[in-house]
Amino acid sequence: MTLLQALERVVESSRDSKMSKTFMNKAKQEIKYLAKLISDLCEQDAYELASKFDFSGGQIENVARKYSINSILHGDTGKPLEILLGFGKEEQLDTPHRHKIGF
Repeated sequence: MTLLQALERVVESSRDSKMSKTFMNKAKQEIKYLAKLISDLCEQDAYELASKFDFSGGQIENVARKYSINSILHGDTGKPLEILLGFGKEEQLDTPHRHKIGF
């Protein structure tokens, strides 16, 4: 059973089906988009990345670009999920260590 099938079963068993379906559709779209942009990413890693962060489409593209540039500069490290999780943390807007501009 794939992760998407497991998510569909959770949605089917949920009481609030409308909310669950909305969540399911968003999760499916994020997983597919991540897997499409990052060819090194398997479905399970894409699911883990999508479940840890609530990315917009632009943020997903930024993470994919950073990963591509990192791969070109440093070669294949064999740990795409760890690298992508780091880039995902950088993409979050609410990080406590983010440098502020101005006063």
